[in-house]
Amino acid sequence: MVDRAARDDVRLATNIVDCDPESMFIGMKVAVRFEQSQDLWVPLFAPETAA
Repeated sequence: MVDRAARDDVRLATNIVDCDPESMFIGMKVAVRFEQSQDLWVPLFAPETAA
């Protein structure tokens, strides 16, 4: 789950990319990026240092 900093009542079920699962932690800052899948753009999140 990803919380939006601007809205504390919004959480997104999403994929975290460019990150080893063992290095993830609650409170980790992530940045959104979009990848195209056919005619749909999918939001993915990566650690801010890898974005």
